[in-house]
Amino acid sequence: MNNLVIIGHPDKNSFCHNGIFKTIIDTFSKHQSQNVKIVDLYEDKLHRDKKDLVVKYKDLVTWSDRIYFISPVWWFRLTPKMEIFFDEVFTPGFAYEFVNITKTLSLIHISEPTRPRLISYAVFCLK
Repeated sequence: MNNLVIIGHPDKNSFCHNGIFKTIIDTFSKHQSQNVKIVDLYEDKLHRDKKDLVVKYKDLVTWSDRIYFISPVWWFRLTPKMEIFFDEVFTPGFAYEFVNITKTLSLIHISEPTRPRLISYAVFCLK
């Protein structure tokens, strides 16, 4: 099994590095059938202009069977490098395709004003 571990924390003394990351690597080292590759976004100095690094990351994502993301959540957001990773690596055409559903989608809005609280539903129906 090919495992890709992506760490996105700037502080090597953090719990992300010394707790979660260390536990994952220690666990994989006990199993010979587990191949592990590591991406440290802060060590790699990822930023939006590093196109060659993004290509390397896409190759690693394609190689992997499992991906482990290790990042703190600060004020409801991932670290800046982890957000750049998602924005630059998981792009349309690589990670997903846009599908135009506007010709087959209709919206039904249901409202129940007789309830104690105004309850409103939006239902999308495919034709």
